[in-house]
Amino acid sequence: KVYIQDPVDLAVAAISLVSPGTGLSGFPTLTFVGGDPTTPAEGRVTQLQLTDAGYASTALGLGYVVGDVLSAPVGKLGTADVIAKFQVTAVNADGSLAGLALVDNGGAIDALLDPATTATVALTNTTGTGTGGELDVASFVYGVAALEVTNQGNGYKTAPTVEFSAGTASATVQMAPASVEVTDLLEAGIELQPTGIYERTGLYLTEGERVVIEVTEPDTINVFVYGLEELA
Repeated sequence: KVYIQDPVDLAVAAISLVSPGTGLSGFPTLTFVGGDPTTPAEGRVTQLQLTDAGYASTALGLGYVVGDVLSAPVGKLGTADVIAKFQVTAVNADGSLAGLALVDNGGAIDALLDPATTATVALTNTTGTGTGGELDVASFVYGVAALEVTNQGNGYKTAPTVEFSAGTASATVQMAPASVEVTDLLEAGIELQPTGIYERTGLYLTEGERVVIEVTEPDTINVFVYGLEELA
């Protein structure tokens, strides 16, 4: 048997992050746009990652030198602190902070620090003796780290694009048939009597593509496909 399925009824099977972007102060909303669906798909941003942070002007510390590597908690992943690392790029005459650059964002974050309750976080010097510096939590800037499809939708004619309510992230989607409903059925001249594992392979056909079925001997069917550009 050869089953022919209508390839027009598609759903969003998965979403892939192309670029994390930046410019976020919190979790953005995610929308699938276009594709003329019957039921639109839905998705969400599940994790962010730090892309920039500034030091607190009220706690510049003392004794730092250019090149010192400092660390600080910048959010949580589950119950664990996400620890980012920063390098001192400039200091004042007394060794207080005058410049700081992010060198390791610590990875994905699923719970952000709230500036209303945690205004600053302490910097720990991992390479030198300078102390007392803090990060300004309100200055934290994020990009997207992870996404998920929460509703695959159905009835898409073409793949939708992904839009975010804020930031500069980008993502693409992977489509799949929304159902396995058979729209047509071609029968070969014999009935198969399988004695082992029965395998079924779906071929998605469009105009101009042909399927030829040849029975060479009992219980054997050869299927030849012409003009098919790809297998689904």
